[in-house]
Amino acid sequence: MRFSLDQTSARSFELSLPDPEGRARELGFEHITELGGAVAIGPQEIALENITARVFQLVSATWSLPTGELEVGSPVAVLDARVHGSLPRADARAVPLEGTVKLGRLTTDRLLVDGIIPRLTCGLRIDSLALEQRGRVGDLALDSLAISDLETSVGDFLLRVDKAEIGPSAIAWTLPAGDSEAPSADVGTDASAGLDIRLASLSVDKMSARSRLLEIEVEDLEAREISWLDGALSLGSLSIGRVTVRIDLTELLARRGEHSDEDAPAKPGPRSLPLVDLRLLDRVDGQIDVDVNVDLQVPVLGRRKATHCFRVPVTLGVLNFRQIERGLSTLENAVIDFDVQEHKLVIERDLPVPLMRMRKNLVEWHLDTEEMALARKHLVRMRTLPRFEIPNGGSKNNNFKINGLQLSEIDVALSMTPRSKDERDGTPDKGPEFEGVLPDFKLGRLSISGNLQHPRGSGQIVAKIRALITALRGLRVGGFQVDVAALRANELAPVSVSFDGSQPTTLAATLQGFYLDGISLQKVLDPHSGPLAPVPVRPAPVGGPKLAASAAPESSEPGESSEPNESSAADGPDRADAPGAGDAAAGGERGAGSGDDEPGQAAAASSAGGDAAAADGGASADAVAVDDSASVEVESDTDGGEPADADGGVAAQPASGEAGAGDTAAGDDDEPKSAQ
Repeated sequence: MRFSLDQTSARSFELSLPDPEGRARELGFEHITELGGAVAIGPQEIALENITARVFQLVSATWSLPTGELEVGSPVAVLDARVHGSLPRADARAVPLEGTVKLGRLTTDRLLVDGIIPRLTCGLRIDSLALEQRGRVGDLALDSLAISDLETSVGDFLLRVDKAEIGPSAIAWTLPAGDSEAPSADVGTDASAGLDIRLASLSVDKMSARSRLLEIEVEDLEAREISWLDGALSLGSLSIGRVTVRIDLTELLARRGEHSDEDAPAKPGPRSLPLVDLRLLDRVDGQIDVDVNVDLQVPVLGRRKATHCFRVPVTLGVLNFRQIERGLSTLENAVIDFDVQEHKLVIERDLPVPLMRMRKNLVEWHLDTEEMALARKHLVRMRTLPRFEIPNGGSKNNNFKINGLQLSEIDVALSMTPRSKDERDGTPDKGPEFEGVLPDFKLGRLSISGNLQHPRGSGQIVAKIRALITALRGLRVGGFQVDVAALRANELAPVSVSFDGSQPTTLAATLQGFYLDGISLQKVLDPHSGPLAPVPVRPAPVGGPKLAASAAPESSEPGESSEPNESSAADGPDRADAPGAGDAAAGGERGAGSGDDEPGQAAAASSAGGDAAAADGGASADAVAVDDSASVEVESDTDGGEPADADGGVAAQPASGEAGAGDTAAGDDDEPKSAQ
C-alpha cells in the first residue's frame, strides 16, 4: 500500500506501532503544515519517501526501547522536517530508523528519558540537525543544542544544569556486529564497533553535583574542541569562572576503612610518576612561622610543658637550621642540637653529664658533596628534609609520652620564583621539565594560617593560592590517566580543612578564574605500564556541518513527485535542499532512537488517509487501521471550508509560533481536533 502526501489536508493524527513483546511505540502529532512526500506500508517496514513538513508538533510520545523509554512532558515543536528511509514494524529492538532525518529546528520545554541512561529531564532546543543510519553505521551533525533545567543522576551524584549550550557538533558510530541498539559510549569488545564525538564548544551558566560525600558548584564554564574517540577524551581548552567544593572527609575516610582489609593485589602497583619533583622546592621563597606547644612525659624530668616559637625564612628553597634550633625553648635548646657529621646532618640529644657526655643521634640525613657544603654554613635545602632516617628504629623508651601537641599562630607565606622571563610574563617555560605529575609550576603566593591540636580539640587550616601556573602529566585517577598541557588559576581562596584532633573532617574550597589547555583523559588498560602519551586535540566542527549522506531516490511511481509541493517552496525556498540553516546537522538529542522516528511517522500516518489531495486542498482523510500491528488515526478537514493559501496549499495552525512569516494561521474556530 502506497500513499502520496502532496497537498494532503491531514493536520493531526496518532500512530501506534507495538512489537510482539508488547513494547509500546505511540506518537501523537498536531498542527501539521505543508506535508509532502509518499509512504509505502509493507509487511515488515514502513517506507518513508522524502517526507517533508513545514511545521508540526509532537504532542504525546511513549516510545519503548530495549533498555528504557522516552517520553515528552510538553509539546515538541519541529520546523522544516525531511525524512527518507524506513521504519521496522515488528521489532522495537531494531534500529528505529534506517535512512536520513533533517530538521531545521526542534524545541520542547520538557523531555523525559528513562532507562536508556539514568532518568533525565530537561528542556531542549536543537538547530539545524541531520541524521543518517545505514546498517551498523550512522552519523549525526547539528549546528547548536541548548539545554535548560536538566536534572539527572550520575552514580551517587544528583546533577543539575541551569543552562547549557553546545556549538556545531558531529557524531559517528558503528554498532557492534549483531547489535541493533542505539549507540553508546561503551561499545563492548567488538573491535569493529566505535563511537566518535566532536563538539566545537560547550558553555554552562551554572551546574551543581551533590552526593553524601561531595558538593560542587560550577559557574561560567566554557570548553572548546571536545573530542571522544575510542574511549579517550580530549579538550582543546576549558575555562571556569568559579568553582566551590565541599567534601565530607569523615565519610570518605570511613568508606576507605571499609576496604582496608581487602586482599592486596598480587602484582605491584602501577608505574606512575611522583606527584612533585622535590627539586621544584629550590625556587621557593618566603617565611614559615609557627608556635608549637608540647605537653610531654619524659624520663627523669617527668612531665614537661613548653612552647617553641619557630620563625624560619626561606630563600630559594634553603633555610638555616640554626634558626630552627633557636626556636626551641631554653631546656630543649640545651639538649637538642643540629650537628654536621661525616657526610651527615643529624639532630642529636646531648646530655652534659659530669665526667661524661651522653649523645645519641635522633634523626639523620645523608648528604652529597653540594649539600655538605651548605650544611657547613648551617644551611639545608627543603627538598633534603623528607629524606630523613631514624637510626636503629628509634627509641624504645616507654617512659616517653606525648600528652598533647598544639600548633598555633601558623603563618606561612611562600612564593615560587619563575625560572625564565617568559614564565614571569605568564607563559609556561619551554625548558627542561622536572620529573613528576606536576612537571613545573609558578606560584604567585601561597599563604597558610590556622591551628591544630592533638589528640583532641577542634582545628582548622586555611590556605590561599594566587597566580598558579602549572601542568599535569601522567596523573593516574581511578584507572584513568589525565594530562593537561597548561593549567592556570587566578585564585584558589579560601581552601579550608577542618579537624577534630588530628582527624580531618571537612574540606571546603573556592576557585576563581580557572583555565586549562590541552586536556587528555584516557583509560589505562595496563595499570603496570608507564605514562601514556597524551591524546591529541582534534579540530572540532566549525559552522553548519554537512551530512555525508547519499541522495534520496526519486519516487518509484510515475506522476508522484518525491519533492515538496510548490506551496511549501514558496514559504521556505531553502527547504527543498537544506532545512533550516543549511543541511547542517544531525539529530542526536531526541533520545536514542525515538525522536528520529517522529517526523517519518507523522508522514506515514498522514498518508494513510488516501492518495494525493484535490487541487483545492479540500480532500478528506478518514481513520484507517493497517492490519493488527500498526494503527493510524487521522483527523482532517471534511467540509472543504479550510482557506487555501496563495499557492493552493492548505493553510494550517502553526506550531507555537515556530512557523515562518509566510504561514497562514487557521481561524480560532478551526482548531485541530484530537485524533481518537
